[in-house]
Amino acid sequence: MIMPVANYSTTPMLTIRLADPSDAVTMMQVHRESVFAKAANCYPQAELEEWAPGPTPDRVERVEREINDPQFIVLVAEAASELIGFGMAVPAKNDLRALYVKPNSVERVGQQHPRCTRDNSV
Repeated sequence: MIMPVANYSTTPMLTIRLADPSDAVTMMQVHRESVFAKAANCYPQAELEEWAPGPTPDRVERVEREINDPQFIVLVAEAASELIGFGMAVPAKNDLRALYVKPNSVERVGQQHPRCTRDNSV
């Protein structure tokens, strides 16, 4: 299932599709890029590293299992043949497990939350 979502004249086409186990490593890279790009002002470096260590073997294996698990819905977003985001949910448990988008050139996709600022002087 491939669903074109947006095609603004100056931005690449956004496509959303079901994830494949071969996407797991890239999904973990997107997770890390997203966290570090969008939450760096909200959390200390050590917390960011713990939250988003990147594609470690155990994390990649877990994501591959979740992609293959029929209870999970795992979607990826691509633009210009590059995976830029992903979402994971377990509908039977009303559980949205993940929703991450790395910085990209698609308009309005993955914009930073406006309240994600950190005042280190307090």
